[in-house]
Amino acid sequence: MSDKTVLIVQARMESTRFPGKVLAPILGQPMLLWQLERLKQYDYKTVVASPATEENSEIRDLCNRHGYAWMGVGGLVS
Repeated sequence: MSDKTVLIVQARMESTRFPGKVLAPILGQPMLLWQLERLKQYDYKTVVASPATEENSEIRDLCNRHGYAWMGVGGLVS
């Protein structure tokens, strides 16, 4: 594993066609979590990036609960 390689997943709750899509449940688990768990196989640091807004706090909270780094606009928040 290279310490310089980081996988960045863009996620946001705001959408005109399907608001909250990234946290929509698929087989009882949020879609974003399915994606993050698939990326574990590559053994790289994974960071979820989204705007640091109140609407995206659920994404931040999901990342915190499951041990993934979350980066909001303005820097690493958690």
